[in-house]
Amino acid sequence: MMASTKIGYFIFSYVAIGFPDIIILLGCLQGIVVSAVLFFHPKGIYATRLLSVLTLIFALACLNLYLLETDSGNHSLFIQVAWSVIPLLFVMPVGPLILFYIKALNDPDFRLTRKHLKHFYPLVIDLVPSFVMMMYWLSYAAVISKLDEASAGNFVYLWNKYADIPRWISTTGYTIMAMQLVRDRGAQIGYKSWARQFVYVFIAFEIIWLGHLIPYLIPGVSDWLLGVLGWYPVYIPMVFMVYWLGVNGLLTRQVVARSTSVKIDNTVVANVIEKLESAMVNDQLYLNPTLNVSELARHINQSSKVVSAVINQQLGKSYNEFVNQYRIEEVKKRLLSNTDSHLTISGIALECGFNSQATFQRVLKQMTGQAPTEFLSAKSR
Repeated sequence: MMASTKIGYFIFSYVAIGFPDIIILLGCLQGIVVSAVLFFHPKGIYATRLLSVLTLIFALACLNLYLLETDSGNHSLFIQVAWSVIPLLFVMPVGPLILFYIKALNDPDFRLTRKHLKHFYPLVIDLVPSFVMMMYWLSYAAVISKLDEASAGNFVYLWNKYADIPRWISTTGYTIMAMQLVRDRGAQIGYKSWARQFVYVFIAFEIIWLGHLIPYLIPGVSDWLLGVLGWYPVYIPMVFMVYWLGVNGLLTRQVVARSTSVKIDNTVVANVIEKLESAMVNDQLYLNPTLNVSELARHINQSSKVVSAVINQQLGKSYNEFVNQYRIEEVKKRLLSNTDSHLTISGIALECGFNSQATFQRVLKQMTGQAPTEFLSAKSR
């Protein structure tokens, strides 16, 4: 016990940690642990994995600030090089991750694919400082330094300062899009109250960030702001967000979009089921890859709430399961008839209403227990 006390005293006195720095450090450690738990949670859904990445980004940002405020990154040349070269601050992916997390709650079949990569291209803005410092250290090691440390450090400082403008705009823009999705009455979001809180908390955080960012960008005010308050007004709320995200993320388990119990007259139920079957079998609405509950409800002249309740409670399925069963049957029918022999099975799936090859493969596996290649092999026998 004495040994651990002495070690703890040595660490805290060596780096001269203040109380806010302790909070930031605990937020970092907590975020890393929570991120790992969320990512590997056996009952987690895809959405929780996106949330784990978001939490890890916040944890690394807290670590970056801790190293900066306590000057811990300059205690040895090795730590100094590692800290300046290994990127810890990733802000540009935050906005897309917020939006895609809400989309994953809305659609259990949602997955990030190549078409989503363009949303993460601006990540290069976050990587520029590390690249500049890497060039500096390489030239330093080769003793051909054309870029002195002061110039490199000043460039990184100014880059990060003004890069906060597109960072804030990106994060806020994507959060607004996520809020619009949450407010969409046709959206089938699991834990909708949590999704609404999630978006509103990020809006509040972005307002706090903006309140700090504006004076930070004003010459003459910036140095005073950082000297008096530092980045604590932004990062202390972030620490509490890490804890809040972790707790709620762990509570968000396997989500299937189901309506709350709604009492509907048996006659209405029978009528809605009949119209739903007609919309699928006769009108083939499932061929529309963007079909949602609100569009389906308008087609049969019913409210989204009633349609969701009938599908969930009477048919015992989620909206996606209900529509995808018709799409799978259509794929089977076209494969057996050989009318689309010029198309691949993925091409046929896209024509049958699936919005991506990955979604089709996953749904086919869930409903038939077979991958596309296995299904084709069984068909050819």
